[in-house]
Amino acid sequence: MTVHTDTGTKTAARGRAVMARAAAFLVAGFFVLHALAHLVGLKDIWGIGAGVSNTTTYMTGLDPHSAAYAALGAVWLAACLLFVGAAAGIVLRRSWWLPVAFAAAGLSLAVCVLWFDAAIVGLVVNAVILVALVVWTVVRRATGGGPR
Repeated sequence: MTVHTDTGTKTAARGRAVMARAAAFLVAGFFVLHALAHLVGLKDIWGIGAGVSNTTTYMTGLDPHSAAYAALGAVWLAACLLFVGAAAGIVLRRSWWLPVAFAAAGLSLAVCVLWFDAAIVGLVVNAVILVALVVWTVVRRATGGGPR
């Protein structure tokens, strides 16, 4: 731990720490909101209320009443839970948040491709998340930091 003797340096360091925590909470909040969006896909597949689209764009031969189709609902749910888990990891300052976020965005991207017509916004959001995670990883490693 570095000991700062200058009050100005301490204040600046404290300010950076506060901004970093605020940014972490903003990212975690965004992940939670994105997780909630996955519940729309889940409810449509499992037939909970009226929805946007309960048929996939690229798997048109799959019966919407089959067990395989219902399993795709579990994939939407898994992506949702992974994003919530990544958000929790960020808030709790756990190093495992990064691989969980990668898994969440990758899984979410896959189901958004299957429901391309209804989930184009989600596809773009997941692509942006994945690029941001790669940039975060590269920058952290280049500066000697771990995946915080």
